[in-house]
Formats: sequence, C-alpha cells, structure tokens
Amino acid sequence: MKKKIYLDPGGFYTKVTVFASTEPGDLNSAPDAYSLSGRTFFPTAAVCAPAQTDRVICYELNETRYWVGGACANNRWNCDDESDAGTARNHLIAELVLRKALFDYCDSKDEVELFVVVDTPLRRQIFEKVCSQVSSKSCSKVDSTILESEIAVEGYRGPQKIRKLLTLKLKILPASDGVLGYVNHIKSGFDLALFVDIGYSSTKLYVISQRQGVEKFEMMKLGARFYSDAIERALTEQGITPLEPYWLMKQIELGCQAIEVDGDGAGQLKGKPRLFDVSLILENARWDTNKDFKRMTTDFITDYYNATSRWVGLLVVTGGGALFNGELLCAALSDAGYQFDDILIDKSPLYTVLEGLAQGSLKPTLTPPAYR
Repeated sequence: MKKKIYLDPGGFYTKVTVFASTEPGDLNSAPDAYSLSGRTFFPTAAVCAPAQTDRVICYELNETRYWVGGACANNRWNCDDESDAGTARNHLIAELVLRKALFDYCDSKDEVELFVVVDTPLRRQIFEKVCSQVSSKSCSKVDSTILESEIAVEGYRGPQKIRKLLTLKLKILPASDGVLGYVNHIKSGFDLALFVDIGYSSTKLYVISQRQGVEKFEMMKLGARFYSDAIERALTEQGITPLEPYWLMKQIELGCQAIEVDGDGAGQLKGKPRLFDVSLILENARWDTNKDFKRMTTDFITDYYNATSRWVGLLVVTGGGALFNGELLCAALSDAGYQFDDILIDKSPLYTVLEGLAQGSLKPTLTPPAYR
C-alpha cells in the first residue's frame, strides 16, 4: 500500500499524521487518492529498554532496544544542549522517533513517503543527517529530498521481534510551508496574515502573504513551559518533588485547576494522591507571560509595517500556548489599538502544521473523508 506520513518532531511532543492510498474498488475515489489513516502524538523522548520486557513496544536500533515516547519522558530531546553528549542524544532520539512512526503505521512492502517538518536550521541539520543514515543515501542540498530506497524497521511486541521492509522516500520540509497551507485552508483568499505559534519552549511569529508566502519570521524563547515552570517552583517551595513533566503539562492542558501530587512528597504518586491548587499560579502566569507576548508581537508587527507600509488583516494564534494566552493576547492587542479584520484562535493545535502541509501536497488527490 502507498502511504504518506507527516512527522512534526517538536521539542515537547512529536506529532504524526498518516494518509493511505484508497483501495481501487472504493467508490468515489480518484486514482492515487489518499484518505486519513491515523494520527497520534507522543513525547519526543527515548531511553534504553531492558533486554527482556513485555511492558510496551520496543524499537531496535543497532541491536539495542529502546522505549520511545511516554515510557521515557525524563530523557527528552533538547536542541538547546549543544554539548557532545547532548548532540549524540538528540541525533539518537531523532532517528528513533522517525523509526517509531514507520514501525507503528507501516506494513512490510508498503511504499512510503515520509515528510519531516523542521522549524529551525539546527533541527534541519539533525534530520538531514538522520535521514541520510536511515536511507543510506545522501540528502540533496537543493530540496532536502532523499531518493527512494529500501529500509528495514525493527521492533518488539513482548518477546516477539518484528521486522518490516519498506520502500521509503524521505523529504524534509520547513514548518513555514505548513503554516501557509494551514492559513490558506482556514481562510482562503486572505491577503496578509500574522501567525503567532505559541509552542512549549518558544514562540514563532510569521507574516504570511497569499502571493509571496512567508515575508517575515522571528522566534522568541518564551512559551507554554512558563506555566509548568511556575508550578514546579511552587511545588518545590512546598517540599513536594516536582511531577514528571509530561504528566504535569497534560493536567495543565486539560484545564485542571488542581493537580494530583503525591501525599508523601515522593512526587510520582507512590503514596496517597492529593490535590494541589494551582489556579492562582496559572492565573498569575497568564498575565505575566501575556506582557511579554504582547510586547514581542507588537514589536514584530510594527517593524514589518515600518518596513513595508502594509498592515495585516488576519491574526491567527495557535500552538499549545493558545489555550492559555490566545484570547488574552488578542484582547491586549485590541486594547492597544492594533485592529484586525479577522481573528482566529486554534485551541486544538497539535496537528496544525501537518494539516497545512497535507492540504498543500495532497489537495489534488484527497478523498472527501480526509478533512471534515
């Protein structure tokens, strides 16, 4: 079967969206049509697994077994760590994340196109090297496309080893392509848009035009991590060991005003769980971060206006931080006199960039059920 897999390896979560070719006998399907087959997200993290384990699926690389995702959230991808050990860890996790996507969503003899999304030059370098290792072919410096090759992905379900042989074509794409595709999808015919992507550890700002694509881009080291850091400091002050970061962030994302902590202070819910009120911490964090979000957004858009004498008509706020700060940021901009013709806040943003890329590359052949 032919499949197209879109992989967005973020600093906190890795997102995967998969499209599969429709069967020739499917009604209303065009030749080489694709429909949504599955999607998931998991922590961008990996750790060595014991030689014998039946807890979760393990993935094999260079004859070593690894857990990838939730079972190993303390060994995370961190592109800010440029030490030799950090670089080696980041390359390892990047390759394991890629192999996990292929192993989980492909079968032997599948013909797979894998699109890897990157949003910084460093991540591009990492995945160019990883993709070359995976495919045993060098990466084209023109468009970061690797020619078709046959690879094997291996893993374990309990004691059973599974080996899958795939025909694979890899391509590295800039996140800006997905941003443009997403804005085109939600607001066709727009002229000029300001796109604010509030991620876990950074916020990316884009000015996008319908005709020229991305005209201005900046990235700031401020994101939704501010919330979890504020809670961790409060827990430490109370003598409570901070929670595992993904479990903490998940409770925040679910809108919990009180989070579960361990009653005996062990921090991993080994004792009797109790609730710790974080409502005031979160509210203070929202207002504190919004000052910085407003400042960097107004500086960004004012610089663009001064350079071009053009004003954006559409404001789009997305990313994990849109849930916390999207409405507050838009209200602050309006109060400061920054007016937009239309404002869109995406509070379920996990697959924003991937859906934007799919809209661009699959639009001629998407079957109707793929986006509804």
